[in-house]
Amino acid sequence: MKKEEVSQFYDQFSERQIKIGVNERLIFLFKKLKKLGFTKNSKILELGFGVGAFTYLLSKKIEEGYVEAVDLSEKSIKKCTKKYTKK
Repeated sequence: MKKEEVSQFYDQFSERQIKIGVNERLIFLFKKLKKLGFTKNSKILELGFGVGAFTYLLSKKIEEGYVEAVDLSEKSIKKCTKKYTKK
């Protein structure tokens, strides 16, 4: 698949992602990360963050580390930026 095709799919999928929000799968992943050593000092790179629900969960626990999140979908990035903001 070409980058544009993938981006276009997720541009359309972003509406559904907003409605889903934080779900059981994301909570499971978050708990798994904590068991693996995720702390307030962690440095996280999230590839394909969608509309940012998981990024938001991570950022709430990060105090001294950081979360770097990237995505191909411009629409998803805009939705994330609009919904979740943190200093």
